[in-house]
Amino acid sequence: MMKIAILGPRGSFDKGSGSGVRRYLYELYFNMSLYAGKDIELDKIEVPEELPFLGRRMPFLAFMLNNLTKAYAGYDIVHNPSGDLLCLPLKDRNTLQVNTAHEFSAIKYPEFVMERYLSAKKQAGIRAYYRLLKAAEKASLKADYLIADSTLTREDAVSLGYDRKRICVVSLGIDSRFLSAYAHRRMRKGFVVGSIGSYIYKKNRIFGVKAVKLLEDKDVHMELWGKRSDTKAYADIEKEASSDRRIHLMGFAPEDRLVRIYDSFDVYVHPVLYAGFELEILEAQARGIPVIVYRKGRIAREVRRHCIEVESEEEMAEKIKELKENGYGEKKRKAAMNYARGFTWEKTALNTILAYEKMISSGRQ
Repeated sequence: MMKIAILGPRGSFDKGSGSGVRRYLYELYFNMSLYAGKDIELDKIEVPEELPFLGRRMPFLAFMLNNLTKAYAGYDIVHNPSGDLLCLPLKDRNTLQVNTAHEFSAIKYPEFVMERYLSAKKQAGIRAYYRLLKAAEKASLKADYLIADSTLTREDAVSLGYDRKRICVVSLGIDSRFLSAYAHRRMRKGFVVGSIGSYIYKKNRIFGVKAVKLLEDKDVHMELWGKRSDTKAYADIEKEASSDRRIHLMGFAPEDRLVRIYDSFDVYVHPVLYAGFELEILEAQARGIPVIVYRKGRIAREVRRHCIEVESEEEMAEKIKELKENGYGEKKRKAAMNYARGFTWEKTALNTILAYEKMISSGRQ
C-alpha cells in the first residue's frame, strides 16, 4: 500500500477553483483518486491561506507556518504540487517530500516576474511577491524529488544544481471539453487572429498586435481575450489597438465559453517569452487551430512541437497572410490536433503515480 498526502491551499481541490496551478491541483487529485484503492491511499491536506493573528490572507507564509504544525508520519510521500508555495523540508526521514516545479522564473529570469504596474501600490506588491517566490523556488530545490511540468523546467532545475536523476517530467493536460468535435463558429466576419491570456510582460502579446497592424488587409481582425489589467503591458497594447479598428480587446474569457471562443479563431498567436508549460497552445491545437509562436521564446520543446515559429513581427504578419490565402492544410491540422489531444489529465495522474513508485523504490539518494 502506497500512502500519499497531497498538500494545497484550502479550496484548491474544488472543481472550478481557478485556472493555472489551481486547475492542476484539482485535476491531479481528482484523476489520481480514481486509482485509489487497495494499492494506493490518497489524502488531500488543505492548508488555510490566512494568518488569523494578522487578519489577512498571506498564502506563502500561512502555508509554511501551518505546515510546521502538521504531522506526516506514516506517509510514503508528501507532495506539494503548488510549486510557488513555501514548504519547508520534512523532519520525518521515512517520508519523501516531493515538489512540483512549474518554473524557476524568480531565480533565473527575474525580468519576467518583476512586472511593471501603473499603480505604485501594485509595484510595491510585486517586489514583495518576487522575494517570496524566490524563497519558495529555493525551498523547492531542497525536496527529495521534483516533478517538473516540462523538459524546460527540468533543465532549469538542473542548471541550478538539482540532481537530474531525482527529477521526473510529468506533463500537464487538457480537459475533455477540448476533445469534442471541432466546430468553426463565426463570432465576427473576416479572418480572425486570436489570443487568450493575461496582460503581463512575459506573455509578449503586443508582438501579435504589432504583427496584425502590419497587414493592410481589412478583412483581418484580431481578438485579444483576457482580464483588463493595470500593467504597463496592457496600457501599451491598449494604445497600439486604439489606432486600428480591426483590433478588439474582448475582456475576460469565461470558462463556459472557452471552447467556443477558440473555435471562432482562424489562427492563434502566442508569442510568449518564457513559460514552463503553456496549456493555451495545446488547447488551441486540440481545436484544430494553427498556432504561431515566437521562435526565441523559452517554451518547452514538447509544447512547441507543432507550432509555426517566427522571429519577427514582420514574419508573423507574413505567416498570417499565408494562412489566410492558402489555409493550414488538413494533414498538418490533424497531426497537431492528435498530438495535442494526447495531453490529458488522466495521463498526468497516471504518470504522477508511476513517478511516486519510482521514487519510493529508489528512496533517498
